[in-house]
Amino acid sequence: TFIRASGGADIAVIEGVMGLYDGVDGSDMASTAHVARILQSPIVLVADVKGMSRSVHALIDGYRRYDSNLVFSGVIFNRIGSPRHRSMIESALDIPAFGYIPRKEGLAIESRHLGLKMAHEAGGMGEFGRIIEESCDLDALVAAAYLAPTMEKIGPAAKRNQRIGSSIGIAFDEAFCFYYQDNLDRLASTGAKLVFFSPLRDRLPDVDAVYIGGGYQELHLSSLKSSP
Repeated sequence: TFIRASGGADIAVIEGVMGLYDGVDGSDMASTAHVARILQSPIVLVADVKGMSRSVHALIDGYRRYDSNLVFSGVIFNRIGSPRHRSMIESALDIPAFGYIPRKEGLAIESRHLGLKMAHEAGGMGEFGRIIEESCDLDALVAAAYLAPTMEKIGPAAKRNQRIGSSIGIAFDEAFCFYYQDNLDRLASTGAKLVFFSPLRDRLPDVDAVYIGGGYQELHLSSLKSSP
């Protein structure tokens, strides 16, 4: 999946989930650290420093010592309160700092149940790119990415003996929008015909099965009740 998704790209950015070492049921399995070991990816820690200065270095040191098999390229400090706050952190720095992102209370993605508001719902998303460009050393981040070892290309995926050959309706609209593209690609690769439809606006298509993804259905209850 990683190699296929990275085709034609200069670098790949892998977003971590939860904390670095948090895996399935409290184990290491499927944690960000687990993925980093498999892919031999350099790690950039993002540290929230609101309300602390030198203490953040104790946290960073703990992360680095916890698994000596991981390669930590540097850290990005998030929610810097002031130039003085930054200087207090810099005075004890012993790992490359790729960025110091200032705290901007008025520019934040709001949280709610099941996670954050989605990109199309949050205003001012375009501002984040400007802030990162101003606050982070992008050249150093790219250079760190190039330190990752070259992965061998793999051949075409093995042909599946069993072909689905069926049509699958994919519920997809504002209410049903939580899908991993890789899952849809895997279904299509087996010969399944994917038929996208909107439960909010369309009638159920003539299909053999229906794939209903997650989303924020409770925000659209009245529309769903009156939909075709």
